[in-house]
Amino acid sequence: MEITNREHAISALQARISEYQARLNEQPATEQQLAELTRGYEQSKANYDDLLKKKNQSVMATSMEQMQQGERFTMLDPPSLPMKPDFPNRLKFCGIGLVLGLALGLVVVTAFEFFDDRLHAEKDIKAIVPIAIISEIPEIENSLDEQRYRRRVVFGWTMAALVLGSILVGSTVSYLRG
Repeated sequence: MEITNREHAISALQARISEYQARLNEQPATEQQLAELTRGYEQSKANYDDLLKKKNQSVMATSMEQMQQGERFTMLDPPSLPMKPDFPNRLKFCGIGLVLGLALGLVVVTAFEFFDDRLHAEKDIKAIVPIAIISEIPEIENSLDEQRYRRRVVFGWTMAALVLGSILVGSTVSYLRG
C-alpha cells in the first residue's frame, strides 16, 4: 500500500512537473501577447496625446480669435502691381547725364581757354607790349598743316556724333526695356 501511495505521489508530482513544464513553454507566447498589448497601448496613448494637443490648440486659437474680433481687418481692394517701375526713371537719369556732360565739357573748354597763355591776335600783343607793332610774323601754313586741321575737325565731329548717337540709342533701349 505504501508502494501504491508512493507511486501515486510520484505520478502526482510528475503531473505537477508536466503542468509546470507546460506553463514554462507557454511563457514566450504570453510575453509576445504582452508585448503586442503594450505596443497597442503605447500607440493608442500617443494618438490620444496628439488628439488632446490638437484640441488644446484649437481651444486656444478659438479664444484668441474671440479676443481679437474687433482688431480683425479685411482687405476690400487688394493692391495691384504697377505697370512700369517708379524708380529708377531711366529717361530722367539719361537727361541729367546729358546736361551734366555738356556742362562739364563747357567747364573744361573754358578752363583750357583761360589757362592758355599763347598770343593769337594783334590786340593780345598790344596789351602786353606798350610800344607800336611794326611787323608781325605771319603763320606759315602748308598743305600738311591744313590736312591735320581738317582731320582734327572731322575726327571731333565724328566723335561727337558717335557719343550723341550712343546716348540716344542707349536711352531708347533703356526706355523701351523698362
